[in-house]
Amino acid sequence: MRSCLGALWCRVSDTRGAVTIFMIVVLAGVFMFTAVFIDYSRIAAMEVQSERLTHAVVRSVMSAYEPEFQKDYGLFAFGESDATQLLDTALTENFNYTDQEDSFHLIPLQADQTSIELSRPLGKYDTFNQQIQEEMKYKAPIDFTIEIVEKMRTMSGIMKETTQTVSVLNKVRKPYEAREKAIDKLIALQKKTADEVKELAKMIMYPAASSIADKNVGSISSIAQIAAQFKNYTDLISEDKKRKKKDKPRINTAKIAAYKSRSSSLLLKIPSKVETLLETHKHTYSEGIDLMSDIRGYNQKIADIIQEEKNRSANASYDKVSGAKIPGSTAKGDAGAEQQLAELRKNLDQLVLSSDLLNRMEASVKSQQTDYTAISQSVKSLVTEAGQQITLTSGSASSLKNSTIRTARLLQTYLDNYSGSAPEGTIGKIEKELAAARAGTDSISKDEAKAEKDMKKAELMLGGIAGIGAAADVVAQDFSEVNGYYEESLNFNSSVGGEQSKVKLDKDPYDESQKSMDAMDVIFGGVSESLMNGRNEFFQNEYAIHYFEPFDITFFRNMAESFQNGDGNQAADALAEVDVSKLVQEFAVEHQQVEYIIYGFNDVTANLTAAYSEIFGVRLAIRTAEGLVKSAKLGHPLAVLAAGVAYGVEMAIKDMIDLFTKGHTDLSAYMKVPFEYRDYLRLFLLQTNNEKKMSRMLALIRFGTKINPAERNTYASAHVRTGMRIWFLPGVMKMLKTGQADSSVEQGVYYADKQADYGY
Repeated sequence: MRSCLGALWCRVSDTRGAVTIFMIVVLAGVFMFTAVFIDYSRIAAMEVQSERLTHAVVRSVMSAYEPEFQKDYGLFAFGESDATQLLDTALTENFNYTDQEDSFHLIPLQADQTSIELSRPLGKYDTFNQQIQEEMKYKAPIDFTIEIVEKMRTMSGIMKETTQTVSVLNKVRKPYEAREKAIDKLIALQKKTADEVKELAKMIMYPAASSIADKNVGSISSIAQIAAQFKNYTDLISEDKKRKKKDKPRINTAKIAAYKSRSSSLLLKIPSKVETLLETHKHTYSEGIDLMSDIRGYNQKIADIIQEEKNRSANASYDKVSGAKIPGSTAKGDAGAEQQLAELRKNLDQLVLSSDLLNRMEASVKSQQTDYTAISQSVKSLVTEAGQQITLTSGSASSLKNSTIRTARLLQTYLDNYSGSAPEGTIGKIEKELAAARAGTDSISKDEAKAEKDMKKAELMLGGIAGIGAAADVVAQDFSEVNGYYEESLNFNSSVGGEQSKVKLDKDPYDESQKSMDAMDVIFGGVSESLMNGRNEFFQNEYAIHYFEPFDITFFRNMAESFQNGDGNQAADALAEVDVSKLVQEFAVEHQQVEYIIYGFNDVTANLTAAYSEIFGVRLAIRTAEGLVKSAKLGHPLAVLAAGVAYGVEMAIKDMIDLFTKGHTDLSAYMKVPFEYRDYLRLFLLQTNNEKKMSRMLALIRFGTKINPAERNTYASAHVRTGMRIWFLPGVMKMLKTGQADSSVEQGVYYADKQADYGY
């Protein structure tokens, strides 16, 4: 028993092998710690590799872009391929290396779940606009600055003065003409009334004289003749009395009776004439005061317009373009021409009649009635005196003569003042001042007639273009197809279309000149906006010019040459010689894409005629500027305007002929640099609604590629779930929640969920 207990005690107290157990405990801890960090490192590396892999495969998927979009329009959109299949294929290719033999894989990835979602169709405005910006962000600023801004900058100063001058003159022209018409009507009314008084003056004594000589009894048409014949009348009575005493027959009875009869008849007519003229003067006064009210109103309107135009807001756009800093540019505008136009505007105040003149005109209306009222009293007294005089059979007519002379002088003074016959009379002085204010206007009617005649030539040229539409009907269906795509694009973007307003020439040269000046305000405003803070519209416009085809304007060369040879009436017929097959080809929508983008008319020629009308307007504006400078010597602002517009219309037609024959025009007489047809279209793009413009471009892209941009996406969101088996302690790794929030450990496999987005 004791021996057994001793053996047991020996075993318990034996220390052999203790180190081994200790090492096992220590190494177990070290192993666990090392194993955790090995798997942790593998998981961290796997997270990075999964992230990179996800981005790589989504890029691989998106490399399957639509080649026609990229080649023809510089745009990127995912093609017709199956995105999910491409994603799986890309993953498979990336995992293929794990199947290689004799290799050790520290991070053996395996795909678990994949998905991909495509969005942001190219047909959406935001997406389309973003791609345009990416495509044009380097080209657009350089090209636009060199080809447009540099040229327009030299014209900004003179066009600022021209638009302001033409605008104010066109605005004051109608109230000015209305005022002058009212003035002419007033003066004509006063003169007409005075002419009627002249008839009364003839019944007294006209012209007035300082004396009345005695005459024998005869015809009587005035009181002066009554007075002049009175002595002879009394002599005849005396002679007959003497003959009666001598028992001789009276020989003067007939003459005596005739004198009395003629005198009485005249004296009976005068009072009714006086009363009639009193009514006439009341009417003249009433109508004259109304006309003066109109004249003052028109005059004030002219003054207000001139004052308002001095602070025209559109001027700021011209100043911004003029002040644009362009490295290496030395071109300058014509300072002399600008100064001449500025001086012309300073003289606009001469169109406003002075208050002094208007007051005197109104005073003349009042004084004419007052003066005649005084005359009427004098005439009535004279008639009474003359009636009493002819009842006498003896005595002198000196008193009647003096009264007649006095009344005649009153009438003469009245006629001198209001008939306009006396330069120093009331109306004469007014007319003299008005003539001075109207000096230089004699040429206006001639220039207006010339401008109207030339505008008909411009309309003939436009009609020649429009007339092609009937012959090119075969391509009209293409326009209808594009227009249908345009409407679909608007609907897809929940945008409002609306009917496009027609662009046409005005028959009135003044109206066309004003429209052209308004267009220049918009154009320079657009250029200014592009320089200062333009982005979307600026890039869209340049994109349209670079990737879409404008019409070959030299197609109209034959018509232009006919006009150049002076055969305006037959110019349009020159197009009849064009081969129909070529005509159809030239007028197809794909050959006038830029014009369609600008105007959007569903018509074969409407977009071309609109472009013609607007180019003519630009040329008219620039040429009118030159015409104003050339005509400044005429003095009167409206005469300068008429001559300037006439010159502008004439030269604009010549410019259109140059455009049709050469494809470009000189910018102006002050800047002889070529301005291409496409450059004009770039200016007109500045006036177009952005959303409509984008829808038209998308419609043309769809028409050209037969691919709907609304059905092609530009953005992909890919989800890839990859797994990797944990080597050592999956439970510990799960407990430690190693990895990112979207990761998990399931059945000894670590799964990482990754998402990668990619957009063109």
